[in-house]
Amino acid sequence: MAEPTKDQVEKVIGKSVGSQLTDILGDSGTTRYSGFFSEEPNTQWRDEQRVDNVEEMRRTDGTVQAALLAIKTPMLSVEWFIEGDDEKIVEFVENSLFNMKRTWKDFLREALTHCDFGHSVFELVWEQRPEGIVIADLEPRIQRSIFKWQTLDGTPGVTQQIRTDEHKDDPKNENHGLAVSSQVSIPMEKLLILTNEKEGDDLTGRSVLRAAFKHYKFKDILYRVQGIASERYGVGIPTITMPENYGDDDKSKAEELVMNVRSNEKSYMVLPGPDWEFKIVTPDGNPQGQTIDKAIEHHDRRILLSVLAAFLGLGSDSGGSFALSKDQSSFFLKHVEDMAVYVAEQITEQVIKKMVELNFGEGAEVPKLRFAPLGDIDFKEMSDVMKILLEVGLVENTIKTKQFVRKMFKLPELTEEDIDKIEEDELDKEINDIEKDIDKDEDKE
Repeated sequence: MAEPTKDQVEKVIGKSVGSQLTDILGDSGTTRYSGFFSEEPNTQWRDEQRVDNVEEMRRTDGTVQAALLAIKTPMLSVEWFIEGDDEKIVEFVENSLFNMKRTWKDFLREALTHCDFGHSVFELVWEQRPEGIVIADLEPRIQRSIFKWQTLDGTPGVTQQIRTDEHKDDPKNENHGLAVSSQVSIPMEKLLILTNEKEGDDLTGRSVLRAAFKHYKFKDILYRVQGIASERYGVGIPTITMPENYGDDDKSKAEELVMNVRSNEKSYMVLPGPDWEFKIVTPDGNPQGQTIDKAIEHHDRRILLSVLAAFLGLGSDSGGSFALSKDQSSFFLKHVEDMAVYVAEQITEQVIKKMVELNFGEGAEVPKLRFAPLGDIDFKEMSDVMKILLEVGLVENTIKTKQFVRKMFKLPELTEEDIDKIEEDELDKEINDIEKDIDKDEDKE
């Protein structure tokens, strides 16, 4: 393709811009100062306060925990694999990525905390081995430890605030176990950063719980009010009805009796006479309690709706149907699949690409991280579809197809011996077909 002339460039995009065609003139507009982002308007959701809010929500609220598990479980339970055309590179990447010091599932569990907090950060730990330079580990740098989003000298990366009484440079414990806070810089080239709903340059992202925070706070207040009401009215008030013409001594005796009421297996009360009556008085009805229950259910539904998991709340009241649940869960899985695609793309770009370039050069093909379909598979439906695709020739019955189908149906993987035998059988079949065609031609002659 011929290089465009200056006149052509100026004609298409304007004379004033022609000289700046390849220049970047603007900025993303993200508000940031000295490594701190301030896009979040609520200061309670910035930096360490954000971490405090998320920790409180996910550790103390059952609905919040259910929402997070609904998002993460499909991604944690599915099979992840490497896909590419160069088998040598694919095998190298698989052996490195899926044989780190921590298991793949342990890493993925940490990685998916970017849903909780809006971001998750890992340090790439490389190791020289006989087969090449491999990823020994992807070590988590937890959200609370990230002090700012640039190094101490102002270059791209993170500064980590380390708080511990265990010191690598103090093996004799000369510090006597005293906690020391220190700052460590990690350059961007050594990092894997996952950001949920990234906008502009804001690496902190947005927690999936951000929109649910208001409903969580209201629900927490409602539970407190309900607890106070239960404590005040749930036990009941002990009362004694005294006979007519009672005296001061009778009143004192009655007060002493009700004040000493205790509930245990040997508790009892002896009344002074037949005209005395003892009973526990409880308020008639509890309309306010029902109102509180409905309000709590409302906020529970809103928390689930904020992560598109409203189907989890169907059946908790009189509303909802199987068809509606299926529609909502299907839409939710598409949302989760989008998040899984993002994770796969970022690991491919930030980890696998570097691994391939280090070991095979910059021009080498970069395989991609993939995952099996999320959710339950209708095996009968998939079998019928595969049969039709094979019959009409849209899919060929190759080894790659066999391996894909085996993964989908969770069947044992093909071994090297299986693959060699399949290739030999296919070769024998081709030879037999050719010989048959030759025999037919000879018979015609």
